[in-house]
Amino acid sequence: MKPFFRVLACVVTIGAFNIGHTIRAQGISDFQINNPLAQRIVKRLFGKTQFDAWTVDVAGSRKNSYAIAATPSLPDSDAKKHALLGVNCINKTPSISVIFDGTRQQFNEPMSVFITSDNGAPQREIAMPMTGRDAIGIFGMRASMTVQSIRNSNILTVFLPQTGRAWRFSLSGLAQTIIYTKNHCIFSAQDIIDKSEMTLIQVRLHQLGYNVPTNGEVNNHMKETIFKIQKKYGLKETGQIDDSTYDMILRIISE
Repeated sequence: MKPFFRVLACVVTIGAFNIGHTIRAQGISDFQINNPLAQRIVKRLFGKTQFDAWTVDVAGSRKNSYAIAATPSLPDSDAKKHALLGVNCINKTPSISVIFDGTRQQFNEPMSVFITSDNGAPQREIAMPMTGRDAIGIFGMRASMTVQSIRNSNILTVFLPQTGRAWRFSLSGLAQTIIYTKNHCIFSAQDIIDKSEMTLIQVRLHQLGYNVPTNGEVNNHMKETIFKIQKKYGLKETGQIDDSTYDMILRIISE
């Protein structure tokens, strides 16, 4: 993500609202957080559309669009270290962000973050620094795949080893939120892969003997190869690079 969009993502990233799944989340009016960036975002999202625990706002023009959706950490998290979890899109490119009360640290390097939903094992991701203190984000393809993997869960735990802190968030309403933002977000793997990344994938597949182009274009040969991979590995045969196919292709080209 370009620096400008990372700044913009930070400014319009995360909000909060009210109902958790098994534990009631605080409403936006009584949720207290000390992080100045988070405070501005909470204010921005006050009174916007809500789906259970999530608040969402969308806007766009012919050239630019955004979607902001967020929820606050649940009361059973560290009472003194609140956080906001967001699923957001700037010009249809998704991101996941966590802005939290901390030591006002400006992160400079990528770091590990562990995400655990109630229907899966802990998932390690690489979080990137955001413009703003005590703020991290997962961007692009990895954000899209993570959203798809958690959208039907109830509770999400986010653990940031570098700070030693963990927060729990309600995911109740996230699935409806994703549907609501569909005109402003791209959660399809094939649509998010840019031409340069597709070219690298194709070059490696070509080296492995697959009949694919090496110019980043998804032509009939590429679609036929996708079908073959899906059939060989027992995936749904769509001819499209969905999330499971993308994961399988990454495994194939890294062998």
